[in-house]
Amino acid sequence: MTTAKSFIHSNIPAMTPRLQRALDWFILLAIFTGSLEGGLFVFTESPIFVILAMVSYFAGGMGIWVRWLVGHNRINTALLLFWLSLALVMLLVTILIPSFWPVTTLGTLLITVIVLPYLNLIGVRWLLTSTYFLGILTIVLGYLPSPIALSIPSWDLTFILIGSSVIVFAFLVFLLGQFSNQLLETITRIQKANTALEAAQTHLETQVVERTVHLQEALTTIEKRETQLHTTIADLQTSQMTIRELSAPIIPVAAQVLVAPLIGAIDSNRATIFTDMVLTAVEKQRTRLVILDITGVPVIDTQVAQVLVQTADAIRLLGAHVTLVGIRPEVAQTIVGLGVNLGDIQTHRDLEQALSFIHH
Repeated sequence: MTTAKSFIHSNIPAMTPRLQRALDWFILLAIFTGSLEGGLFVFTESPIFVILAMVSYFAGGMGIWVRWLVGHNRINTALLLFWLSLALVMLLVTILIPSFWPVTTLGTLLITVIVLPYLNLIGVRWLLTSTYFLGILTIVLGYLPSPIALSIPSWDLTFILIGSSVIVFAFLVFLLGQFSNQLLETITRIQKANTALEAAQTHLETQVVERTVHLQEALTTIEKRETQLHTTIADLQTSQMTIRELSAPIIPVAAQVLVAPLIGAIDSNRATIFTDMVLTAVEKQRTRLVILDITGVPVIDTQVAQVLVQTADAIRLLGAHVTLVGIRPEVAQTIVGLGVNLGDIQTHRDLEQALSFIHH
């Protein structure tokens, strides 16, 4: 079952002051109309004015009660009570005074216009549907004979119809003007919101463009750094190759004769590089003799001796001969003390002696 609360506009707290002002005007109109009808009763002594004055004061009292409910945030109850009670009053007046149906029909439309702006879409549909059928019922009752209908002189009826229609129609136009102002304010708020939204969207698009530019710049910087890194790595590899070649230089001294000097301290890395460089040179230059010069080696230990022996063995496997030069007395003692067997490696005191031996 649908509750009354579900018919109320979602923005009703902001609309409450407008509803209160509409009810204030309705209360003033009802009291003014009731007072006017009471004065006409005193002047004409026609009972119809008593009934109309009672209806006006009832409507004013109902407006005061509804105003109190709205002030206490019971808006759903207030709107429902306001419309139902005054709709029943319109029907009762039509039954008592059938010829009064044009005014009661306008009155039904009046209370609908008061309530309409404060309902949501579902509430508006229900209210308009109810107003339609209530208006049809009022018109039908105006043309049906009523057993309790009051007898009213024609001049009184004409005067009442004209006066009441003018008052109700004027207030109805006033409410429509208020409703139009409310609609224009809503449209203005929507336009401002759309403008703010467009500005925010433009700002967001600008930020996206700026961030895209920044990201593109950052990507370009990264690509440049990556290129520089590749260049640095290539330079480093070239430098390493140069250092490698310089750490184990292979010097051609005669046709198919190479000198491979060992200089400084020898570790496992330099030993591997030295062996690789010598073997590569032997293979490329079809060398028949390799002179291993250890003049620049300050200390001969087991590792250096093993490097010499292994390199010499590998050279012989490639079909070349090996000569060892640069053996100082202390180096010779160290080799003997270490028990290193140089095998078939021919030795000479220095490079000059080895070259002289070759030429002879």
